Amino acid sequence: RCCRQRELFYRFFFFKQKTAYEILSGLVGSEMCIRDRYMGYHIQEMSINLTRINVIPRNHKANTPLPFGNLKQANFIPPLYASTKFKLNSKQYDDWFSRLESKNIESADSPQEYIKEEKTEEDNSISPQKRISGPGSISIFFKKYKNINKCQSQFHSCSKSAACDYLRAIEKQNQTPIPLGIAKWKGSSDELNLHGRKIGDTFAQALGEGLKHMSHEVVQLSDNRLTQTGSIDLIKQLKPSIKKLDFSENIIGGTAAAILGNFVKNSAIVLQQLNLENTRLGDTGATELCTQLTNHKNIQELNLARNNISNLSCKSIALLVLNTENLSSLNLHWNSLKGEGAVLILDAINKTGHLKVLDLGWNNLGSNIKSEFAQKMGKIVKTLKSLLHVDLSNNRICAEDCAIIAEGLEYNHTIWGIHMIGNDAIVDSKGFLISGKFADDPSQNHMTKRINGGQMVEFDEQKAGGNCWICEGWNEVKFEIDQQQTEEKVFLHLETDNYEPEQMNCFCDGSYFQWRMCPPGRCHFFFSVGDNSQLSEKFKNSPRKINMKFQAENNNFTVNLSQVNVVEVNSNPYIISDSYDVTIENCIPRPGGKIYKETPAKVVISAPEPWIPKKESQELYDKCFEEDWNYIFKPKMSDEQLEKSKNILKKNYRHMKEAYKYFAAIGITENTFSINKLTLTNLFAHKIKLINPENLEELNLLFMKIKSRPNLGKNHPKTGLIRFEFIEMIWRLSLMKQMPNKNNNNEAEILEEVLKKYVIPVCEQYNSEDFREKHRYDQKTWNILKSHSNLFEHLFQTWCGSHRNKGDRNYLSHADFLRAFTQA
Repeated sequence: RCCRQRELFYRFFFFKQKTAYEILSGLVGSEMCIRDRYMGYHIQEMSINLTRINVIPRNHKANTPLPFGNLKQANFIPPLYASTKFKLNSKQYDDWFSRLESKNIESADSPQEYIKEEKTEEDNSISPQKRISGPGSISIFFKKYKNINKCQSQFHSCSKSAACDYLRAIEKQNQTPIPLGIAKWKGSSDELNLHGRKIGDTFAQALGEGLKHMSHEVVQLSDNRLTQTGSIDLIKQLKPSIKKLDFSENIIGGTAAAILGNFVKNSAIVLQQLNLENTRLGDTGATELCTQLTNHKNIQELNLARNNISNLSCKSIALLVLNTENLSSLNLHWNSLKGEGAVLILDAINKTGHLKVLDLGWNNLGSNIKSEFAQKMGKIVKTLKSLLHVDLSNNRICAEDCAIIAEGLEYNHTIWGIHMIGNDAIVDSKGFLISGKFADDPSQNHMTKRINGGQMVEFDEQKAGGNCWICEGWNEVKFEIDQQQTEEKVFLHLETDNYEPEQMNCFCDGSYFQWRMCPPGRCHFFFSVGDNSQLSEKFKNSPRKINMKFQAENNNFTVNLSQVNVVEVNSNPYIISDSYDVTIENCIPRPGGKIYKETPAKVVISAPEPWIPKKESQELYDKCFEEDWNYIFKPKMSDEQLEKSKNILKKNYRHMKEAYKYFAAIGITENTFSINKLTLTNLFAHKIKLINPENLEELNLLFMKIKSRPNLGKNHPKTGLIRFEFIEMIWRLSLMKQMPNKNNNNEAEILEEVLKKYVIPVCEQYNSEDFREKHRYDQKTWNILKSHSNLFEHLFQTWCGSHRNKGDRNYLSHADFLRAFTQA
């Protein structure tokens, strides 16, 4: 009896553990069993399959036709067709039965073979890597990961594919399955772009397994935290079809460079662009790589910048230049090259005559006065016609060496962009090199930008500074003036030339016009005929005061204008095309007619009106207060107390506003001038002393309460107080201050007492108007500021308004202010 009772209470329950995808799709019970059963059935003989369902008699002879009618009536569906993988439509179903009727049972096609035959034409037109790209490819990728164990079956269509091999490697490493270019929903299947993905060596090994089955023309692997191990795993799996390879910002080193060199020396390789910037090659890796590349005839662009390459590698680099007929761009930026090693490379460039872009910036080429490098460079720029873009910036080339280079460059009309910042020379608007003591000028280092082949470089809204036509996107402009032919000389005065005169040519039809390259943006100019300045009616006018003296040949003349001509110049990012063809038709670098520079133009500053100190008026303070009062959330009090409190705040508003201007400048947050929490705590706890420094909880709660209101716009700071919030903070803290011998119900009296005793004495110390009057403004300062008013107006109009809302007036945000005074 006891045993029977025990049997009643013992029950066994078996549960199958669900995975995330099973819960997501809602599969339970038998549905999971159906899904998990093995789909790769072995196809048995058709006679046995048909016999099992009693459609074909067991004594049916093999050489006689199949009983097609019985099959149709039985609605026979082969087991393999019933699975989700091999579903047939009605047309395929009828077609298969008709083929069974006309063939013997032993020779009839199996359902699996029939399906393969139907899809042969479609499968042959799609490459393996394209099957997992496009819309839906990411979901397909993760479905493969879900069924990764089934993919190992010999009957599975993707048992040997890039995705499966990659996922198996991921599974072994116990890593998260990230597609990493194996599957992508957009983009070309010929390009693998993993720039900045930080995949590391672990994923690199798995990615290498997938690359065995893929063929790309462009491979971007820059900035991925790869070391030599990961780099080697990927290099070994590269295919000969690759045309562009980018391994920059990784650690390759000498060992991986040698393996890469062995890969590129294969004659079947079609590699054209190789970027190995900042890969720690050193002299060993650079020498090994360049030696192997010497036999590679297809390389067009080579980037070895920032690899600590010294003169020890210059011989192998020179041999590479000599033996590669298609090399168009060589980048050796930021290495340890010196003049002697650079001479070897320049000799090779001069002999071959096919290099288009040369970057030798940030090396140490100017170590000696009148060095061999300067002599060789001057000879090359004078005679070589292939170079289009050259960067020699920040090499500390002295003025004597720059003069040698400038003399050779004067005869060159094919170099459209040359960079000389950081040397004792500058480039003028026509492309001439002017030697002088410029290397130590700090303003020269504010415009440094890397060259990018023959393409325009984005300058973050900066105006032209280095006078490189290519990088800054200069464009050609035709300047015309309606002037009858005269014996007097006609001059063009461009703002880019500091309004120095350039003589214009008179053509056969009696017209005067000049083609000039100008930087993008507004270009101001005027004309002069003899001693008289003129404006052209073919261009718009712009107000600008010009009061200058000029000397051209033996003529001295003075120009006094209140307005000048202006033209809007569009940027031209394609001065040099991708195939290194010049697209400019009417201008050339360093044309024959030089700008007159016998005596520099002198600006004559007329005496401005006497300086009268102008302070902000009380009317302006009242207007600002009313604006702030409309935004302030008022504390709960009677209307009478509220009106009295308003009058008290208005009376002391000037001091609080001046203090806010100071603390908003030192405690700025985001892009709007405002007071951050740290500055606010220091002000109220240690200076004004409205709160206890050891108990800041009340201040924090009040700060959060003020900032929890609806946002006033995209520029309203979330972590700082603007002006009206600062006034409200003072008001609320004053009401929280317990004053002795005061009626707590009289809020206006408490506010007045707190402002008088605590707040105003501190705020009076930060009166910016008194500071400017005593320490900054005087008649001399006023004269200087007034004479440069056009400059300040130009700065404001150039940099303001990047963060303003639609319909607002222009203003300088904090980011605008910093850009204006660091980049202008």
